[in-house]
Amino acid sequence: MNTDSTGESAARGWPKRVVSDTGPLLSAFQAQQVALLRWLYDTICVTTGSLPEYERHGAGPLVERLIDSGLAVVHSLTESEGQLAEQISQAIAQHPLTRDRNAQTHYDLGSRDAEIVMRRLITRKLRRLLCFRDTSS
Repeated sequence: MNTDSTGESAARGWPKRVVSDTGPLLSAFQAQQVALLRWLYDTICVTTGSLPEYERHGAGPLVERLIDSGLAVVHSLTESEGQLAEQISQAIAQHPLTRDRNAQTHYDLGSRDAEIVMRRLITRKLRRLLCFRDTSS
């Protein structure tokens, strides 16, 4: 859904769709710059894993409004993506620079889920590009 009725984001050549973890959206809410998000993007992809963090910061109602307006779209991880997320959480917990060795803490990260959704969307885009490429010349 294009929420920018003037089509400015497309005309500027900026991404129409972006995957976001909690940090950028929380900052936009705190700075009262939701209008800027609408100006920049047509769709903001968030994950179900990030929703509890928005609630913890008191931004749950703001995210719900973005979802209801069609600007934000919630993505859930598939079972295999959930397993990948668990592996990433374990790796983060075991990394020498990590102070928090509790993998569950890292499993609850919206940024990790956002990375997995971004990989999914990029993979789909690449598959479409490769499948529909004309190789007859």
